[in-house]
Amino acid sequence: MTIKKRLILLSVCTVLFLIIAPLIIIYSMGYRVDFAHFKIVATGGIYVKALPENLNITIDSNIQNKTSFLSSYVFAQNLLPGIHTVSIKKDGYFDYQKNLEVKENQVAKLEQVILFKKNPDFELLSIAMESPFAPLPADNAYVIKNNNLYYSQNSTDILLTKPKNTLLIKNVLAFQILNNDIIYLGSDGLLYQYSIASQATTPLSLKTFPVNKKNQYHLLATQNIVALQDNQSLFLLNKNSGTLENFYNPVNLISFSPDNQKLLICNDHEILYSVLDSASASQEKLFLNRFSEKITNCQWLGNNYLIFVLGNNIIISEIDIRKNINTITLPQIIKLPNGAQIEAKNPKIYFNQSEKKLYLLINKTTLVSEKLIP
Repeated sequence: MTIKKRLILLSVCTVLFLIIAPLIIIYSMGYRVDFAHFKIVATGGIYVKALPENLNITIDSNIQNKTSFLSSYVFAQNLLPGIHTVSIKKDGYFDYQKNLEVKENQVAKLEQVILFKKNPDFELLSIAMESPFAPLPADNAYVIKNNNLYYSQNSTDILLTKPKNTLLIKNVLAFQILNNDIIYLGSDGLLYQYSIASQATTPLSLKTFPVNKKNQYHLLATQNIVALQDNQSLFLLNKNSGTLENFYNPVNLISFSPDNQKLLICNDHEILYSVLDSASASQEKLFLNRFSEKITNCQWLGNNYLIFVLGNNIIISEIDIRKNINTITLPQIIKLPNGAQIEAKNPKIYFNQSEKKLYLLINKTTLVSEKLIP
């Protein structure tokens, strides 16, 4: 080979090296060529955590993973920015699909996903059990009579020395037991905190709320949030101003998630919730669904799912509002272990958070499911 040819070959190799080496370095740093937009972009990732185990997780139909008993999550890297489709499947379970947006140098997280059985097992209770379906008072050790709050049972350790039907607080319209305190709305329109131990009362609100003794009031409270339902209007206490501020209307039902981090709001046709990060009417409202049929019996199913009745259908919905919202409908024909079948007509539901089981009342028949969530 002549010197000239050697120089040409060396020059070609040098040029190729100068072109390829930076591409290799860029690739190793997580950058890719976006041919759709003809530019180099930083990649991102998707983290998926789901239960039960042995799930098939597919991203964009080409990245496939499977969870196991030892690992309930998968992590896909080097994804181009944009919308990516995550599909989660398991035989005998409803499929799950979510479209996630991946951004440069960021990981899109899909956590707390639960797949539900297509045909969960139910059994017939030998004794009719309507008590789970009856509305429960705020605390069954206390009762309001003639707008006065009484201690009604001898089951609370702090009050063991007090006789039954002891008058605790006068002029109470609604109350909530919070640890060793009672949060209540007085007939004067102010919120108060009553210490069961010291029997001291502290005002929580500064501005009088217009009350009507003919209205129905329902009070919920955590350490940071006080929510008051006045007929079909929902108010939140702004602790900075000491004012109950209008949050939403109309409202049929409000309830805290089991971890007290989210507030469920439901009316005849809408379901929404709010993450409890501030006690103010400016707090964000996250809409889940609107239906033409009437919604009944809407309840939390753990901390990240809801269960409710729509006509004769029992619906389970996630609360992740990104892109598509996954909902499933439980079978209307319920098969029992003895081979009998029951059609779910006008069912009443009650989900027991501690047992993680669903109770169904169909006519006068009470059924209970296996555990629905891990």
